Amino acid sequence: MSSEYLAFLQASIVQVYRYGGLFTLVTGIVGELFNILIFTTLKTFRRTTCGFYLTFLSISNFGQIITAVLIRTLNSGFRINLIGTTWACKLRECFVHFFALASFTLICLATIDQFLSLVRPHWNNLYWARWHILLIGFVWLGHNVPFLIYCDIVSNQCRNLNATFYYYVNYVIWPVFLGCLPIFIMIIFSSLAFYHVRKLNGNHRGNLFRQSQDRQLTSMTLVYVLFIVVLSTPCIIFSIYTLDLVNLTAEQSIINRLIYTILSVLYYQSYAVRFCFFAVG
Repeated sequence: MSSEYLAFLQASIVQVYRYGGLFTLVTGIVGELFNILIFTTLKTFRRTTCGFYLTFLSISNFGQIITAVLIRTLNSGFRINLIGTTWACKLRECFVHFFALASFTLICLATIDQFLSLVRPHWNNLYWARWHILLIGFVWLGHNVPFLIYCDIVSNQCRNLNATFYYYVNYVIWPVFLGCLPIFIMIIFSSLAFYHVRKLNGNHRGNLFRQSQDRQLTSMTLVYVLFIVVLSTPCIIFSIYTLDLVNLTAEQSIINRLIYTILSVLYYQSYAVRFCFFAVG
């Protein structure tokens, strides 16, 4: 394989990070700030636990865009390294995974809550929702403490230096906590919520305002679940697929990097698409 072709592939990786990352940054920052403004000002959302979860989901997504997308875009797309020190590396890895885990947990809670609010409206309790938010913060921050211990700079790259924790991150966190488990929960409960809201809309004796509110929240949540499944699943599957690949040629290695770069940009776009909700709702 010619060196010119390998150089072209490497340049393609840089361009994907540069322009794909910039697009995700712009749409993500603007979209999530817009969502936070809407969720905190409209009574329709302030009075519901689902809206409460979606507010903190927007905050978590905003944090993920800053810690993951911004730093990766500057580092890989513009050669500006903001994590060249040990503690910057440790904190970045800790909070990237914290915001990712928190975001998936919150959207799962939002879909479960939306379903429960349709079948048991009296369960809509902001008091417990606040405790859930605090619990999510404490659990995932405590869970991510090993990133502060085991991550460090090696050959100018931030790496996980503990073999056991490396195995846990790549074979448990990614495929389970950020893959199969939340996607399964989101699909099941968003489908159930959609089914019940259709039944509610068919009952003309019901409260029309509540029907409209439930339809809007369910539509928003269902669309976001669809975006997550479509955008994040390919990256997770490909990451798992490449874990055990060994003895790759230079061509195979750089092609895999290019594929992963494209899929990771799409994955992070799932944190930046929720401003589309309001067109649906």
